[in-house]
Amino acid sequence: CIAHPVRASSMELGEILVWGELPSPLPSAQMVALEHGATVAALKMMELRALSQVEQQFQNEILEGLLSDQPGAVERARKLAAQMRVRLDPPFHVAVVAPDLPVREVFALQERESRSSIDTSLHLARRYIRVLNPEAVFWRQGARLIVFFPVRGRRASKEELVRALKEVCQRVAQENPAHSVSIGLSPLAPELSHFAKAYRAAMQSLELGRVVRAQAKGEVIAYEDLGFLRLFSSQEALEGVAEFCQEVLGPLLREDRNGVLLLTLRTYLEQGQNLRRTAQALGIHYNTARYRLRRLRTLLGPAFTVPTARLTLELALNLLPLLQTG
Repeated sequence: CIAHPVRASSMELGEILVWGELPSPLPSAQMVALEHGATVAALKMMELRALSQVEQQFQNEILEGLLSDQPGAVERARKLAAQMRVRLDPPFHVAVVAPDLPVREVFALQERESRSSIDTSLHLARRYIRVLNPEAVFWRQGARLIVFFPVRGRRASKEELVRALKEVCQRVAQENPAHSVSIGLSPLAPELSHFAKAYRAAMQSLELGRVVRAQAKGEVIAYEDLGFLRLFSSQEALEGVAEFCQEVLGPLLREDRNGVLLLTLRTYLEQGQNLRRTAQALGIHYNTARYRLRRLRTLLGPAFTVPTARLTLELALNLLPLLQTG
């Protein structure tokens, strides 16, 4: 077997492999033929790479146009897509696929191996989503994959679509356990002019869904399932949330350095304020749970006995994770 490199200047693009019973060294005529083949292959590969880069540039222009608030930008993006034979027919969902990593870790990734593993996961997600919907359109945006998911014929319910995308996440995790992915899903958008709104909804689903579902991986979070949390995505709203949570939970947060009391409180409410079930759920002795509950009552006052105060407490507990991202 002879391996001859395919090079363009100092860049090695691959190899030409020749199998069989070959004389050593190769006769000059065969060596010239092999070098000529390597040159032709290098030129063709560089041509394809250049075409791919141009295509990617046009794809990025389409995405920028769809997300722009400038008059006529969406229509220009639609025309450019049509010229590239990319169909952007409504109605559609927008999905955002991203690795299950905190945002700061995604941006801090420096090791080539880690970036390559994320690329692998996004490539797998793209492959399986395309199987699910051959007419889907994809854009790569940093460490995220943006998906235009057109809906034609019989419209699957939100639950059916979430289940199908969940299977995509499971397949990615099986094939590349190092980097699972989660997906944020927008509501159905009726017109292409709604793309930017659908994109923001998908991003919000992904980001807020991760906060609410804590350490869960391989999740599919639909915008409709966020409930009232959709109201608290802006910076101004989060400032109000911070003030509200501090007002309701401030004494507890200042006292509870390791989060034990907060966890006990959440579990106690989830267990219907049943102390014995709370102790079982936490795996602690009943007397330990009773001691913690006494401390909570001291810190929070009438929140357990006054219905309106308890509702305020539960709302603050649900909003608190929004302040603990990153």
